[in-house]
Amino acid sequence: MPSKSIVALYWESRASAPSESAAALLPAFEALRCAGFGVFFRKGRSKKAATAQPLVISHESLEELLSQGANLRDVGRQPILELGQSLGLWSGGPEDEAYALAVQIGSTSPHSRNCFVLQLPGTGPHSLASTSIEVKTMFTALVQLLLPSQAIVCEASAIRWEDSVLAANIPHLVRYKRAA
Repeated sequence: MPSKSIVALYWESRASAPSESAAALLPAFEALRCAGFGVFFRKGRSKKAATAQPLVISHESLEELLSQGANLRDVGRQPILELGQSLGLWSGGPEDEAYALAVQIGSTSPHSRNCFVLQLPGTGPHSLASTSIEVKTMFTALVQLLLPSQAIVCEASAIRWEDSVLAANIPHLVRYKRAA
């Protein structure tokens, strides 16, 4: 079975509240939609529950998801601002043809990395083999919108880190590294 691929963007410490994060992500979701990755569902306790209602992407829905994705202190249940917010979504459908999105944004902690990672299935209409042209265009747009320090499109299993940098010899479709 073909391997899953990822479109992954990573960046350094960049503080943002849920509202600011939602504003930054909204154009990124438009880039996903233009490339054919426009249907998302919240993750749920079961597949049936999760796919009951597609997520309508808006500033408000993203802000709500990001607020729910904030790490909370054990005492007082207040957000741990330096850890930012996270969200996880998926496309629904058969597991071997579904795509998923994981975002960590607004973190200023030296122990976590901000990222925007779209996992593509190994087969089907949303696989990298079926969407490579659209993915290249989307990748360029995402780099321009999210301003990562590094980004890559590759097999998910190929990701390796050398210190805090993506390994130089990762086989990839396209790659970006911000000039120093």
